[in-house]
Amino acid sequence: MSVRGVVMGCGRALTIALAFVVSFAWSGRAFAAGELEADGQNFRAKMLEEIRRESPAAAEEIEQGDVLRDEGRMQEALPHYEEAARQLPGSSHPSRRICSVQGALGRKKEAVAACESALAKSQTPTNQAALALALTIEPSTPTERQRAVDLADRAAASDDLNGLFTKCQVALAADDMPRFQQAAGRLGQLAPSSPETHMMLSLRALSLDSPLAARKELDRARELGASDAELAMLEKAIDDNTPFYVAMWPATKSFLLVWLSLGVVVTLLGLALSSITRKVAHDLPAQRTGHAHGSTAWVRRAYRVVLWLACVLFYLTLPILVASTIALAIGLFYVFMAIGRIPIQIMLVVGLVAIVTVFSTLKSLFVKVDDSDPGERIDLSKHPKLDALLEEVAKKVGTRKVDTVFLTPGTELAVFERGGLGARLRGAQVERCLILGAAVLKDMRLLELKAILAHEYGHFQNEDTAGGTFALAVRRSIMKLIIGLARGGAATWYNPAWWLVRGFFALFLRVSHGASRLQEILADRWAAFSYGAEAFEGGLTHAVRRGVMFEAVANASIKDAIDNKRSISNLYGHKPNDSFKWDALEEEVQESLNRTASPYDSHPAPTERFALVRKLDAPTPETEDANAKAWSIFEDRGDIERRFTKEMLSDVEAQLGVRLYAPAKPSTPAESTEDTAAAE
Repeated sequence: MSVRGVVMGCGRALTIALAFVVSFAWSGRAFAAGELEADGQNFRAKMLEEIRRESPAAAEEIEQGDVLRDEGRMQEALPHYEEAARQLPGSSHPSRRICSVQGALGRKKEAVAACESALAKSQTPTNQAALALALTIEPSTPTERQRAVDLADRAAASDDLNGLFTKCQVALAADDMPRFQQAAGRLGQLAPSSPETHMMLSLRALSLDSPLAARKELDRARELGASDAELAMLEKAIDDNTPFYVAMWPATKSFLLVWLSLGVVVTLLGLALSSITRKVAHDLPAQRTGHAHGSTAWVRRAYRVVLWLACVLFYLTLPILVASTIALAIGLFYVFMAIGRIPIQIMLVVGLVAIVTVFSTLKSLFVKVDDSDPGERIDLSKHPKLDALLEEVAKKVGTRKVDTVFLTPGTELAVFERGGLGARLRGAQVERCLILGAAVLKDMRLLELKAILAHEYGHFQNEDTAGGTFALAVRRSIMKLIIGLARGGAATWYNPAWWLVRGFFALFLRVSHGASRLQEILADRWAAFSYGAEAFEGGLTHAVRRGVMFEAVANASIKDAIDNKRSISNLYGHKPNDSFKWDALEEEVQESLNRTASPYDSHPAPTERFALVRKLDAPTPETEDANAKAWSIFEDRGDIERRFTKEMLSDVEAQLGVRLYAPAKPSTPAESTEDTAAAE
């Protein structure tokens, strides 16, 4: 490979590389460094001692000239060397000094003449090397370059360091890369502690298309004493011949190492905490509360750290997704170009997948949070029984009651907070919200509702809803990314980014849901200690049952009404026809209650939760309203159910074009709002 190959055909970079060689070849440092014999004796000191024996005055002139030359004052050094030559006409040393100064001044003819004179007086490797360098001063003819190569080979034949160093420079000037690489390699073996050696090794690495190795050798030369000024041109040549992706590789490699290490740490800690959680869940609390104590508190803190690390891992994964997708698409294009045939359809698919992946990844960073009301906002002043119930449960658990209640048509029963981190930093009180589904209240006892509300308040007391802002943001981003890939057709087996996203999502679920399961267990304790284990078990069983039954019964009722062209005034009290399979629905309920939880579930299995609260010393308290119905907290149950019925059936009408809703007739008890087991 030629120097022009080294510099990737770039004339500017070639000029820089050769300029380095020429400028260094005629610098005082190059000659001082080159004048070291293989046995380590100082050539200059030996030379001066030899001259001093013949002519002390000539030796003094040489020393004065060397001082000026080493300072770069070449023109001032020249008279001293010429005077030494007059005093010692038979010595080659003054002539070689004159050659070096004339070469540094760009006077090729004078330099060559002086070096020819030195070589005629003594056929030493040093004189051969000096003449070889003089012959390479531009402009040079092919004959001069060939003679320089021959002289450099003779100078380096006995592993003379000065000769090897010269051979490197002459080979570069002659565009003879194999010769240069051989000489530089040998120089590296004989003088590994010389900064000049590592400069040549740096150029050698560059000639072998190894810019990172060239950079490493340059840094080594700097460590050994080479100045920034001496390395400037060489460093410029390396920079100009280092592709951006090669230059970025060291940082990229470190980034990938951190990413992989963090992924392994999060995975292992997540697995360990998942196993530990199952054990600490069976540890009985020291106090009659749902607070975390002892090992449970330690596990909660550990989960927070691991979850935070998982969030950091997600944001580290995003640039990898973008970079790897672009790199693979471009790489595939170059592969097809190398083959000589570009399949247009395949490249269009690859390009589309790459664009969708990159766009979805970037878009996932900007998730707009839907802060709309999740249901119908209830005015608690118009529902004093509900307000009193919420206050009672809050006092039982020892926390502040919810500020807002949202009533929904379904079976939801959950709490959340509005305001988030920003409100907390401002010192503002966040808004506590309860989502209460009208369908879950059917056939539910008031005591069971209190127990479930105590569980939800337990999340407030344990600050489960206060934290996790970072994790929630990451979860939203992941879901947005997955949806974006799916909608754009990039969620395919041949898209590596899709597999990476799926893998990370599984890891994130395992960690975040492991923490969630522990939160649920602690909140269950608040419910059990507040209203008894039996009330909590009954309330959770009812919530699971209603969650399974309501949608199935409602859908069957709607289908029955459409088939028989009937209207519905209250979907909550409507019964499907006699062919409805109640037994199959009951089996589904039992499956939901008795399921085995997986490591990716956010809640433990209901049966596991029941077993844990039964172990607690949590008897059911004596209350006057033990058998009261949950719906008793509302004075207008019928209006609520009919209002939501109209809302749901209006959606059906919008989708199917079938009008099903009709106001109730006063004389129609078939769709009563009373709680009856027969209805479901």
